[in-house]
Amino acid sequence: MGSLAAVGNMHLTARPQQRIVELRIAVIIGLGPAGAIAALRARARGMGVLALDHRLEENPTELPEWPATYGLVDAEVPGWAEEFVRPAHEIRVVTTARRTPDFGYRMLDSSALRQAVVDAGVTLIRGTERHVPEVLGQVRRDNPGAEVLLIDCRGARPDGRELWQVAYGMVLRGRSAQVQPTFMDWRPVEARVAPASFLYIQPVDGGMLWEETVLATDQRPEDLRELLADRLRQRLRSAGVAGDVETVDTEFVAIPMGLREGSWARRRRILVDANPPRAVEYVPFGSRGGLVHPASGYSVGAAMQAVDEVLAGTTRRRALGVDMAFYLRLVGARLIARASPETLQDFFDAFFRMSRECQLAYLTGHHPLAVAATMWQLRAYTGFWHPFLRPLVTHPRAVLGLRRRSRGSATARDPLR
Repeated sequence: MGSLAAVGNMHLTARPQQRIVELRIAVIIGLGPAGAIAALRARARGMGVLALDHRLEENPTELPEWPATYGLVDAEVPGWAEEFVRPAHEIRVVTTARRTPDFGYRMLDSSALRQAVVDAGVTLIRGTERHVPEVLGQVRRDNPGAEVLLIDCRGARPDGRELWQVAYGMVLRGRSAQVQPTFMDWRPVEARVAPASFLYIQPVDGGMLWEETVLATDQRPEDLRELLADRLRQRLRSAGVAGDVETVDTEFVAIPMGLREGSWARRRRILVDANPPRAVEYVPFGSRGGLVHPASGYSVGAAMQAVDEVLAGTTRRRALGVDMAFYLRLVGARLIARASPETLQDFFDAFFRMSRECQLAYLTGHHPLAVAATMWQLRAYTGFWHPFLRPLVTHPRAVLGLRRRSRGSATARDPLR
């Protein structure tokens, strides 16, 4: 673990010998995108911030690299985040027809966000959750009156019951790879073999990302790597992407979905075995707190939208609604995982014929009535007996998750395990 000397330096913001009784300190575990967003916004609110990540170097001066690329819907980007996302661009969707969604799409500038955290003066500590008691003990000794918020951004923990979004992508540089950005292309590249997958194309640093994605599945991600790589190569051949193209990078992404250690909208007090022991406010954030969309895999835009409320502690009044919206979209993810390729192609054609408001309510919203209204209105396009919806009648217990045991009790006892 890196030196904790910098922790005590926060008391230098006050006059010598003055006890700081109102200083607010955020201790963040995990420096992926959600942790970086939380750290940056906490500093913007005048909080002292200490961030732990096991991937940091000794005496760190920069954040760890993030292996994946991140996209978000333009409507999710708050004003403060404009400098950390690329300009919005038009996207297309290909289902049984070609469609142009009435919203822009943007890519996260990961390097800019990571650098902003460093520039903001966040104290970076190489460590894990095991080092939290030591950090909190040091904070208490140096700042006896400090109000501490522990923000857990370690990501969701797979437990064998989750769904996965799985993708294999290549960053390509060359004229034939420069095509119109595509949000989803559901046209099959082979006989309609499960699991269904779609093509995703977006501009990134160094070229264009071409990626084949399974939206939701209960299969093991590693079992799909070669299948997705082969489908992507077929896509490239069909699109005429040829010898002028250089492969700059590849990525294999496996996102566990439908999991959370608790709700990002619910803080709770926990007792940490520091020296001396102390009670602190604790909140899971990012995918740890359920901000990964259970039916799309998106999370960065949701974290940007939620972070200021989380830091202000004003989320509890709508926590029940957040829980309900999460559950409704999780039902959607289970339906996606059960659907055949032809069913998904037809279903998403119906989805992208809906109004912009309905699409965004489902893709980005946390209001249960808006999510439920969108799901209900889909019925007008598909009919209630559409194959996508039929499992609600034929397998209701599995789709509604009535056999799944809540994980809340174990997490509440020991959130830092």
